[in-house]
Amino acid sequence: MLELAYVNGIITPLVEAKIHVADAGFRLGYGVFETMRGYDDRLFRLDRHLDRLYAGAAFLGVSIDRGEAEAAALRTLTESHLADARVRLTVTSGQAGESTTVITVEHYRPPAEEEYRLGLAAITSTVRRHTGSPLCRYKTLNQLENSLARTEAQRQGVAEAIILNERGDVTETNRANLFTVKGGILKTPGLDSGILPGITRSAVLELAARLGIEVIEGRLSPAELLEADEVFISSSLIEIMPLTVIDGMSVSDKNIGPVTTRLRRAYRSLVRVETDAGATPVSLT
Repeated sequence: MLELAYVNGIITPLVEAKIHVADAGFRLGYGVFETMRGYDDRLFRLDRHLDRLYAGAAFLGVSIDRGEAEAAALRTLTESHLADARVRLTVTSGQAGESTTVITVEHYRPPAEEEYRLGLAAITSTVRRHTGSPLCRYKTLNQLENSLARTEAQRQGVAEAIILNERGDVTETNRANLFTVKGGILKTPGLDSGILPGITRSAVLELAARLGIEVIEGRLSPAELLEADEVFISSSLIEIMPLTVIDGMSVSDKNIGPVTTRLRRAYRSLVRVETDAGATPVSLT
C-alpha cells in the first residue's frame, strides 16, 4: 500500500511529487480541486465531482481534460492499493499557458464508530461568508476563510466551526454542509446562502426524498441550530456526522436522532451499491 501522486501524467510516491514554484496554483491559489473518498479501488460519485470541478475550471478559465482527469484518478487510486483513501484532484492554471493536474492518494482513517455515536462539537466562527461572492459556489484553491475558521475551532478544542454569512444566517462548517431536523422535517441552507453545492449534500437530499422525509432549503438562523431535534454535517470523507454540542450547548441532550440514523444507514447503503456492482442495498425504512 502506497501513498501516491500523479503530476501531469507521471505517478510517483507522494513524498517525491513536485510542481514548479512558478505554478499559479502555488503562487495565487488559482485553480480548483475536489476531495473524494476512495473505497478500495472505487470513487463514490466521481462523475458528480468531475462535473463540479469542470464547472469551477470553466469559471476560472482553466483548461481541463476531463477524460484524462477521470482515468488518472482511478489509475492512481488503483495503483496505491489503499482500501480507505483520501483522493484529491487539483487543476491549476499552471504556467506559460499550460494547466497543471495533480492527484494525490493518501491513506484515510475514517472516524471511529464511537465518534458517530457521540457526535462532534462545534463553535460559531467569527469568519463571515459573503453571499455575493461567486467563489462560494466553486471549490477553488482559495480556502483561507475555511482554514481560518478551522483554526479558530481548534483553538477552542472542538472539531468544527460554523460559518455565518453577512446576513447572520448559517451557511456551512469549515469542511462540510450542515442540516437540522425539527419535528421530523429536514432543513439545510439554500444555495443562495453562500454554500458550496456539496456532492454528499445532494445525496442526502436524494435519500430524504426516497425515505419520504420533508425537506426545506432556505435561510437557517443560528437559533434554529440550538432549537433543533438533530443537527448533522455531511461531506465526502466523513459522510454523515452528528453535531451534538454547539457553542458549549447540547443539541437534543446529545442524543443521536432517528432521522440522522436513517439517513446515515441509507447513505452507507448507497455507497455500497454505487461502488460495488454486486452489492445488495439494505432497507431504507
